[in-house]
Amino acid sequence: MKKALIAGMFFGVCTICFAQNTQSIDVLINEGLNKNSYLIQEELASFSVDERLDIYHQYRKNVWLGGLINFIPPLFLLPNFGIGNFIYKDYLGGIITLTGTVLGSGMLLSALNFGDLFDSSEPNNTSYNNSRQIWMTVLMSGGIIFYASSIFGIVRAITYPISYNNKLKTAINIDQIAIDIMPSLLITENGLNLVLVKMEW
Repeated sequence: MKKALIAGMFFGVCTICFAQNTQSIDVLINEGLNKNSYLIQEELASFSVDERLDIYHQYRKNVWLGGLINFIPPLFLLPNFGIGNFIYKDYLGGIITLTGTVLGSGMLLSALNFGDLFDSSEPNNTSYNNSRQIWMTVLMSGGIIFYASSIFGIVRAITYPISYNNKLKTAINIDQIAIDIMPSLLITENGLNLVLVKMEW
């Protein structure tokens, strides 16, 4: 009975410590892998390989989700607004994509609505031709900016999670072989055997 009580108390203390460590790791990862990579490695120094793998699967980002979300709207000539980037909390990629999409869309709509590009009733004079040429340039530039920002958003939404997951692997230290020095003494028929090394990968 006493042994069971002690074992239960030990298990409870270990569970509380593990939960506290997990919470601190959660805070460090959410604050940023770049600045907290070393601190995360320190926090996980006593974690087993399996525990670190569980943490990696918990925080890793899906590689295809954001790219697919950004890919579908341009197929129907619709802006994606960098939604796939913002889902990954990639604010730099999201803002660049959003800015380019809004700017390109605005230029396209302005040229189509105010440029009189397809109005053949206008007089064929130099002033009109110059104005039409300017609006045609705005139209083409808007289209280029729109699709360039859309393509950037798609590519960025695919490469960003790959880069993030690689950084996460490094921070959690699951892409290296772990060598633990664990001395143990075994008593056999032939005498005493000392085991020093246990390897995990």
